[in-house]
Amino acid sequence: ALDRDSFNLLLGPLQDLIARGANSQSAVGKGQQKVKGQMHNPGEKIARKDLSRIGLLGCGGFGAVELWEHKPTGNTYALKGISKGFIVKMGMQESVM
Repeated sequence: ALDRDSFNLLLGPLQDLIARGANSQSAVGKGQQKVKGQMHNPGEKIARKDLSRIGLLGCGGFGAVELWEHKPTGNTYALKGISKGFIVKMGMQESVM
């Protein structure tokens, strides 16, 4: 969970997000998004070197979830880092893969 200040820092004010959705400027659920003047295909591979870590969103039994920004487009992604050793030790390879 995020407090209000962290939410606003990462995503902007909630009212702005709601207004963008109401004005059909939201790209959620659409095949492509227009970002910084270019079309971005969500299925396109993204190199790790093009990502910049913004912060930690949370930790769990398997690992941590972090917020990353794709520098060329400005898109943000939540990436889950899983402890490979824990998965192997618990015999959970098939359920994770």
